[in-house]
Amino acid sequence: MTEQKKIFESAFKLHQNGDLKEAEILLKKNLASFPKHLPSIFLLGTLSAQIHKFQTAKKLLKKTIKIKPEFKEGHNNLGNVFQELGEYQKALSCYQQAIKLNPEYAEAHYNLGKVFQELGKGQEAMSSYQKVIQIDSNYVKAHNNLGRVFQDLGERQKALSCYQEAIKLNPEY
Repeated sequence: MTEQKKIFESAFKLHQNGDLKEAEILLKKNLASFPKHLPSIFLLGTLSAQIHKFQTAKKLLKKTIKIKPEFKEGHNNLGNVFQELGEYQKALSCYQQAIKLNPEYAEAHYNLGKVFQELGKGQEAMSSYQKVIQIDSNYVKAHNNLGRVFQDLGERQKALSCYQEAIKLNPEY
């Protein structure tokens, strides 16, 4: 195993275990030696967003897309950063690009629905959440958010049905 892969694997494990500070240190070390290591750039960008360093996250995630334009996760996570920053049109564009790259990418459809919901576009949000459920019927958050959309539209029975499905899938939800 190469040195860059060893460092990345250690950083990835730290990230998975919630030790974001140590993961960040290792990822920065890896990128100092291997500045175009896509997995390190992506994980550091994602981690930066998690610790609310959104400008850093935006820069790194844009770099992942520049290196690999077909990287759907890069587009999706950049969309998450834009959404956090309230830049909804840019977020929509990122999610739509991720979906264009992989029409079955449930997470991007879900995130697209969240932005539409935030913008008060209930029909578009509904379509997005329904697409998520079509792709992955066990996507609990999509059932829940679809319920919220139906509730906002005054369709209480449909909302209740969605909420019940979310609870059935995950009783602790």
